[in-house]
Amino acid sequence: MTNVIYMAPLDPPPEDNTPVSLVYLLGHQSHEAAPASREAFRNDSEWKKVAVDSQV
Repeated sequence: MTNVIYMAPLDPPPEDNTPVSLVYLLGHQSHEAAPASREAFRNDSEWKKVAVDSQV
């Protein structure tokens, strides 16, 4: 899995503190490899810790 680009809206943040979106594009070795890459990422112990710490 390769990080291709990260994007965020250019609009000012909402006044009601609604979370701002983050859009990202990931590249995979092939269409068939994508599900396994995503699953490996979801199960990564470091990612799980970061997700809990950042409240994702």
